[in-house]
Order: sequence, then structure tokens, then C-alpha cells
Amino acid sequence: MKRYIEHGIIPGGFLQAVICNNLVESFARADGTNILRLFDYASFLYNEIPTSAWGSEEKMLEWANGFHPQKPDLPELPEDDYRNGGR
Repeated sequence: MKRYIEHGIIPGGFLQAVICNNLVESFARADGTNILRLFDYASFLYNEIPTSAWGSEEKMLEWANGFHPQKPDLPELPEDDYRNGGR
């Protein structure tokens, strides 16, 4: 969770479900330890983390993208590019 909040690194499936506010998926993906801590995760998100960082998949991806902006699309290469056999 710390790496996600501080660096925008998207975590594994369990924490993604927690961050995206998907209760059923959170329980389905939780191991024996984390299933007992789901209230603590919810409380932590609600009380400590900006609402722009959690609550849906869109918010999670926007938060992560703020740390790692997508690279712009590269221009298309001309048809005579050497990688295309010099056409």
C-alpha cells in the first residue's frame, strides 16, 4: 500500500480490490491474515488517504498515472523505413 500511495506503483490483486472499493473481490483475494484486517484497510483508506487515490479502478489508475505519465504516442514511420524492408 505504501508503494502505491507514495510512488503510484499499482499493487497485486488483493490490494487493488481494496483500493478500488470492491468488497466481494477483496474477500475473495484475501489470504488468512488479510481477511482479518479488511476493516483496518478500509479505516486506513477512509481516514488517512486522499479520496482521489481510492474508491474505484479509475481513481486508482489516475493516481498511479500521476506518478508515471503515459509516454506520448510515437510518430508513424514512413513506409520506406528500414525496419519494413526498405519499401
